[in-house]
Amino acid sequence: SLAQAAAEGLPFADSSLDAIFAECTFSIFADRARALREFARTLKRDGYLCASDVYLRQSPLGQEMRGVLTQPQIVEQIQANGFCVDRWEDHSSVLQQFAAQMIWAGGSLDNFFKQTGIGCTVGMPLASAREKLGYYLLVAKKIVYHRQPPFPGGAAASDRLGLSVSSEIAAYGGSL
Repeated sequence: SLAQAAAEGLPFADSSLDAIFAECTFSIFADRARALREFARTLKRDGYLCASDVYLRQSPLGQEMRGVLTQPQIVEQIQANGFCVDRWEDHSSVLQQFAAQMIWAGGSLDNFFKQTGIGCTVGMPLASAREKLGYYLLVAKKIVYHRQPPFPGGAAASDRLGLSVSSEIAAYGGSL
């Protein structure tokens, strides 16, 4: 089924979802860490988070872009909240096509940035926006932690080996 809800407070039971798709939302979450914890809470053991959004291909130099992060910042936040990033794909050409269509249709990038709430400085030259903004697709798998790792002798044996917590990460087949 398909549902619309605030990311920071999902109305689903623990471990009840197979996948979550977040389209152009990561940059506008009020509390990213809380949203990511909710995603991890509601996803099943082998659940996937699929996200696509804008990102900064270059750190801004004198330009404020509220909510938009670089690839390393996004990956770090995803990993810090219970996920292993299996795939990151740059699809910036799609963003460029979209921007061109908006301008061709009589709009402007200034209007786009105002309407989306991204917070890009109004009046940013098109060339500057093209250099800085990118569009990504990310696939991440929920990390599962065991309280009792499956070692002969139980937790006591794993503690002697320095392995009090283990994680299972199944590869999606992609790479960063």
